[in-house]
Amino acid sequence: MEADLQAAAKNADPQVMYQSLVKFIRLEKSGSGYLYAQHIQVFDEKGNSIAIAGTATSSSVYSVDYTAKNALSGQGYFYTQYDPNGSTAKFWQVELQRPSRVSKIVVSYVPTDNVKLVLQNGDKTLVKEFSVAQPNQEFTVALTQTTNDVIGQKMNDLKNLETDVQSVLKCLQEEIVQRENISSDIYDLQQKAKEKKEQVETKDINVRSSKERAALLRDPYAETTVWESWFPLGRPLEKSSVPVLWTMALIFLIVSLGLFLYMAGFQLEVEIIKKAGEGFSSMFNKPRNGAAPALPIPIASAPPAPPK
Repeated sequence: MEADLQAAAKNADPQVMYQSLVKFIRLEKSGSGYLYAQHIQVFDEKGNSIAIAGTATSSSVYSVDYTAKNALSGQGYFYTQYDPNGSTAKFWQVELQRPSRVSKIVVSYVPTDNVKLVLQNGDKTLVKEFSVAQPNQEFTVALTQTTNDVIGQKMNDLKNLETDVQSVLKCLQEEIVQRENISSDIYDLQQKAKEKKEQVETKDINVRSSKERAALLRDPYAETTVWESWFPLGRPLEKSSVPVLWTMALIFLIVSLGLFLYMAGFQLEVEIIKKAGEGFSSMFNKPRNGAAPALPIPIASAPPAPPK
């Protein structure tokens, strides 16, 4: 950029700038024939058409209907007089209102044999020259860069670079957001996997319990619990267990009735029970060696009933 600015500073010299500005634009033809044109347009560095405001002249005019200014407006044609042997120089020229930085020239319907386009500054010094090869042709003029041009170009380059940097930053931000979303998705998936694992464990426990219940329903006696093993009755209750239940109920009833009568003051003597009781008592009341025999314990009898 420093070299560009140095070159631009050199071009910014007033004399150099003046030498690079275009004042005259000439269309020249050598050899025999006519020099003619339908329209010649000149544009400055900003794209403005500046030829229409200039003054057009020519080496000769075929007639009053084919004057040089026709080529500026594009209304009609410009023609020089016919030169049968090419002894005279034929030209068309426009003098711009002021020296300008010309960027483009467009010619329409011009001859292509021995024709050239010449750009001159205010001193009639050659600035640029082009050969005309087509009837309708556009010529681009390379402008001499000034300091402002270089600065403007570099500013545009910086703006383009800034746009590229912003695009890269935007892409990076989108990538970061995507990665954050991926991390969040991974965390959510881990939580869902944990929940699914807990559900599987719960389902597994329920399945095992269901299998155990199904096995118990198919064969209830295959396995006996601690509480079922000592009980004398089968489960579920069967008809063969009914006499056992009646017998046990009767025994409990008799024992309960005897306890009730004993507490009420009645003493029942059953021979079999009495003998069994005496034998049982003698086992504990047997005298030891040298010990006095145990005295019999009188058993009170029920008082006699009063006479009627």
